[in-house]
Amino acid sequence: MYDENEFICFANNATLPLEISQTNFLENSGQILDISLDQQIGSMIIMGFEGKTENDQIVEQTISYLKQGLLGGIVLYKYNIESPNQLKSLTKALHIAAPSSFIAVDQEGGRVQRLSSDKGFHGFPSAFEIATKYTIDQAAQIYDSLAKELYENGINLNLAPVVDINNKERPCNVIGGLNRSFGEEVKTIVNYAERFIDAHHKYNIATALKHFPGHGLAIGDTHKGMVDVTDTVQDKELEPFYRLIADKKTDMIMTAHVLNKHFDTTYPTTLSPITMHKLLRDKGYDGIIITDDLLMGAIIKEYGFADSIILSINAGSDLLLISNNILACKDIAGCKPDYNPQTILNIVKEAIHQGKISLHTIEAAYNRIISLKKRLNHSYTESN
Repeated sequence: MYDENEFICFANNATLPLEISQTNFLENSGQILDISLDQQIGSMIIMGFEGKTENDQIVEQTISYLKQGLLGGIVLYKYNIESPNQLKSLTKALHIAAPSSFIAVDQEGGRVQRLSSDKGFHGFPSAFEIATKYTIDQAAQIYDSLAKELYENGINLNLAPVVDINNKERPCNVIGGLNRSFGEEVKTIVNYAERFIDAHHKYNIATALKHFPGHGLAIGDTHKGMVDVTDTVQDKELEPFYRLIADKKTDMIMTAHVLNKHFDTTYPTTLSPITMHKLLRDKGYDGIIITDDLLMGAIIKEYGFADSIILSINAGSDLLLISNNILACKDIAGCKPDYNPQTILNIVKEAIHQGKISLHTIEAAYNRIISLKKRLNHSYTESN
């Protein structure tokens, strides 16, 4: 189904209409010292919308938020994308509004890829197919092609790779069941994930390891409701994350909305300061932690929108992912896929005023975000 030579040819010959400026972001970094609280909070928000062109009203509103610094980035889904030309036009408008903003997609390959072949893009194999059919060197070539295509189309954050461990005897229906895992062996997962990450870094694209502390052995789907992994979790699920952290390959870690009562009897990982600190911060990880979509059933059904924002920030999340995807809210009472940054700003500032969130927490998150953007030189210019 997949021709290795096609990927290699694409990687070697594709043109690059976008380039990442090596200076613009750093030259402007002096302005960071004067940033407002609203902008610090805004930098923590990555949000989705339903539009496709810069003339759509929702896109115009999003561009306005980006220009004001009240939104740190956006996430695109299949319904935002209809062709390469359309996507390039959309991402160009977003980058011009805020050159250092994150423009994110989930482009894992296989069942999860927003830039798909039916829209005129190159389709790529799933993680499982890569690990079972291709050598490490071949995988590096394929992932170079994948990353280059994202770069061509103005994407600078890929919410991947999945480093969850699979259980072939009882695969999690939303991980192994969809071939999203590289396999059962930690070494295999780490080796292929490193090639994925290295390919993206070549084009200054950030990546996010997911789903911490492991979703591959879970029974259930956090899109629909709370999933308790207390009886299924294994220590080795943490190893891919820790090895990639030790190898300095980690830009972000995305949390899973799973409950592990061995660490916290009340809150799932995304909302648990106990779990986040014991398993990540206390282990020396000082990079970005990003939530999985806060509109997923495991969160929004159990805690509501406002409380989930406050709890996730206090747990240690630096980036809050709000998809505004109508599918996320399907059949969930009180969930509406049209939240805006101002709503979140109001929630967070009121929590700060009430002493529920400290200014130090916001500043620390902002500094981690800016540090990554500087390291990857996230600033958009159009190539001549």
